[in-house]
Amino acid sequence: MVREEEKSGGRGMLRRLLRRPVTYVVQVEPQALRGLGPAARFRVASAVGADLDGSVSVRVADEGIMLRAFPPVGAAKRGPSEGEAMRLLEEKQIQDIDQAAVAAVVAQADGKWHVVAPRRPELDRDASAEVNVAEDGMTAMITLRRPYGGKALSAHDLRMVLEQAGVVKGIDEELIQRLEKAPVYDQPMVVARGQEPKPGEDGRFEFLLPDLPAGPTVREDGTVDYREIGVAKAVKAGDAVARIHPPTAGEDGWDVAGNVLKAQPGKPAQVRLGKGVELVQDTGMVVAVQDGHVIVSDTVDVAPVFHVPENVDFSVGNIRFPGAVHIGGDVLEGFQVEAEGSIIVRGSVVGATVISYGGDVEVRQGIRGPGQVRVEAPRGTVKAKFVENATVRAVELQVADAILHSNVTVEKSVKVHRRDGRIAGGRIVAGELIESAFIGSVHATRTELILQSSPDAAALAMPPSGVVKARQICYPGTVISIGGARAIVREEHSRARFVWENGAVKATVF
Repeated sequence: MVREEEKSGGRGMLRRLLRRPVTYVVQVEPQALRGLGPAARFRVASAVGADLDGSVSVRVADEGIMLRAFPPVGAAKRGPSEGEAMRLLEEKQIQDIDQAAVAAVVAQADGKWHVVAPRRPELDRDASAEVNVAEDGMTAMITLRRPYGGKALSAHDLRMVLEQAGVVKGIDEELIQRLEKAPVYDQPMVVARGQEPKPGEDGRFEFLLPDLPAGPTVREDGTVDYREIGVAKAVKAGDAVARIHPPTAGEDGWDVAGNVLKAQPGKPAQVRLGKGVELVQDTGMVVAVQDGHVIVSDTVDVAPVFHVPENVDFSVGNIRFPGAVHIGGDVLEGFQVEAEGSIIVRGSVVGATVISYGGDVEVRQGIRGPGQVRVEAPRGTVKAKFVENATVRAVELQVADAILHSNVTVEKSVKVHRRDGRIAGGRIVAGELIESAFIGSVHATRTELILQSSPDAAALAMPPSGVVKARQICYPGTVISIGGARAIVREEHSRARFVWENGAVKATVF
């Protein structure tokens, strides 16, 4: 690094600094030299000052059998030996060796080739290869042996050697080509590998309906609706509920001898189909055969009735379901239950909304406030023990005890059944009948009862035929309208029957 004050000396100072000799220390690991030939090892070790023992090597040339020796390098003390030289020559089956020449070459150790025996062409040997196959047959090793005066192995020769050893598959062709161009001798190399079989995948069950939120719904404005939890996975007939994926066969493997190793096939998915679904064999699709909600346990079912064992509250959230709904407790304030089929509530509807679009609504206890409470069955009947401070719309309304301060609209009839049943306060509109034991109250609570003719009757100019019945007493303060005629009850009427007659509301006894 050039210091700042040295830079101020100008370019001359920088040139002098750059001309300073730099000494590098290079450390060479012994194993790095093993892949080199004897001459290359000697040159590298000499250049970098590595420690290297002396060595000898032999080759066959046209002029004779050649021997060369290299001295030790660095701190190594073991030089080339005459015994090692003779061993190499004898391994190569060299004959007529000039032992004096061998001793001279070893002693001189000048790294040059010297003739130490005459060449005898009949003793020349081509390169050879040995193949060893692993016991499991999944790998094969090849070891090349150096030629002595003969020819090297071609790629074709190597393939033939492998074939003779029974190695016919998984051969490393790139290695074969490389060994033809630059053979590596006396070093085992992996020349072929088998392919392990791949086991098949087990069949699986895939639930196709999107996961419903496991908690409250976050609105677009960032606020949280704790009532929109979504516990029912509702479906229509024909909807795909799930898919059963079949197991796969897997992929067979093979060893280097070409023997097939069979793959273990996957296991079928363990799925039992219950009621309300069927399996389409061609596609593996599980399809709903009826409207309902999906139940996945040890079986897959589509149940036409959605059961809520206790209250509809924050643990359940709002319910929207294409079938029937049975609720074991209450529907609490602020929650909604909407269904295509009938709805049964074993408790009360308290400040909530309950709508059956295609069936009846039965509330075993009461329909009442606080807050806004609305119960509708536009194609069916609403039944309840009592209705208080509520809005009800239906074809018919049947109540056991009382309808108090409520807004009721029905196509046909409203009836309170008990002997002491009461309608008091609010507004009730019906098409055919409004009936209760008591109508109004001793306090003259305004109670408005309206009988409206059907559109068909109005079109045919038929006289209104509806009736209001007070089986016990109709109290003053009750307003009754029938077919456009209107009357205010100003005195008590016992066992009264109110009908339309000659354009007016007339009270009779029944």
